[in-house]
Amino acid sequence: MRLKEFKEILIKENIDACILLKSNLNKPDSNIIYFSNLDLSDFCCLIIYKDREPLVIVAKLEFDKSKKSSYIKNVIMLTNLLEQLKKYADCRTIGLNFDCISIKEYQRLTEILPNSSIVDVSKHLNDLRKLKTDKEIKKIKEACRITDGILEKCIDNFKKFRMETDVLDFIESQTRKLGLVNSFPTIIASGRDAAFPHHITSKKRLERGFCVIDFGVKFNNYCSDTTRTLFIGKPSENEKEMYNLVLAAQINSIKSSKVGVKTLEVDKACRKFLGKYQKYFIHGLGHQIGIDVHEGAFRLSKNSKDSLQKRMVFTIEPGIYIKNKFGIRIEDTVLLNEKCTPLTRFTKEFIAINL
Repeated sequence: MRLKEFKEILIKENIDACILLKSNLNKPDSNIIYFSNLDLSDFCCLIIYKDREPLVIVAKLEFDKSKKSSYIKNVIMLTNLLEQLKKYADCRTIGLNFDCISIKEYQRLTEILPNSSIVDVSKHLNDLRKLKTDKEIKKIKEACRITDGILEKCIDNFKKFRMETDVLDFIESQTRKLGLVNSFPTIIASGRDAAFPHHITSKKRLERGFCVIDFGVKFNNYCSDTTRTLFIGKPSENEKEMYNLVLAAQINSIKSSKVGVKTLEVDKACRKFLGKYQKYFIHGLGHQIGIDVHEGAFRLSKNSKDSLQKRMVFTIEPGIYIKNKFGIRIEDTVLLNEKCTPLTRFTKEFIAINL
């Protein structure tokens, strides 16, 4: 996936090779999946050279699987990492992804490769992945389509649920039936708990009031992310008005997301739209999404320095959270080209359900 472009970056920056490592010492590095299509549970080392074909080193148990599924054809079995890195990565300048490499792993690599100068390539990797290829967009669209279908079934069956975990279990069982996994831990937050954006779903009985449902699935390694807020019980006119305010803010933010516009300006405009309730919007407006549900350094927030570009995929998710009262969030995964288009398309009309 865009390997040629990354090699051009290595040439331009005079970096001989980049080492990407999956080990129990590091944070997971999705760039390995991005370049090789290998999502392995065991050790993996990907070496991308500026002037020759890349190499993947994998554990014995993953070798046959890797040979079949890797985009990179030069796959060898892990025997002795020390000797193999000395043989295959003894270069003058080595690039590492400092976003994922641990201090301990960094120190180990400097000991293994004492003659190499090590530099950070995390920004180059993040910048490369900001813009999605046609293949990536196709996978994200399918993940979003599947998410919409699961959400529709969830709402159709909602009267059967009594606890937050009932909703979560239904969503995750539907995901498993399709042979997929969820993008992140599903959030079901009802009543006063909806005021916490990252509420941990519990066996608490579903309460009257707003109920936030936030989930996504992974399709061929690519994520979706959507949030819908429904109402349990009979809503007041004020509760309907609050929901419609968040919905209008979200729709307005999608319309104002245009090529060349600074992301902080989109975030700022959304807060202004919320008026006196903007102080209750306590997180950023959105984030980049791809192989990771929160990908790279790209954000729609008041502190962001990014500008929107064609082929970006991100979320737009305004919310209002009033402690001990209620929370409302509406989120879509969107694609920016000539205009900003939601890829998650389940209805955002106000839904009230009596249990």
